[in-house]
Amino acid sequence: MPAARQYERDAFGRRMPTRLKEVFRTRRLMAKCCDRIEELHTRIGIVASGDGGGQVGLAQVQAALTLAKSLIAEGMPYCQCRCQRQGNPPGEECDLCHGKGWINGAEYLPASHRTQL
Repeated sequence: MPAARQYERDAFGRRMPTRLKEVFRTRRLMAKCCDRIEELHTRIGIVASGDGGGQVGLAQVQAALTLAKSLIAEGMPYCQCRCQRQGNPPGEECDLCHGKGWINGAEYLPASHRTQL
């Protein structure tokens, strides 16, 4: 029995076309990294509260982890650009994705206020 075909999905759960499979595979891997950073954030808090952890600059370490998670989340692929969902060929003339065919989290939020994606 052949293996089920796995589709990559965007932040909304929409299946991505084949040409964006690797881009959104990266999204899935980056999301796992964010999960691991969150786990580390919690663990360092537990470890630093124990004997020998008092010299750790816990607030600074946790702030750095929070920043790292935010930077990854903002930069990872978020969704397919509206120019691609409307059936247009990839091209640099799109003022939103500039021909990539997808936008990241930081690009999506400002864009969603301008127009419906």
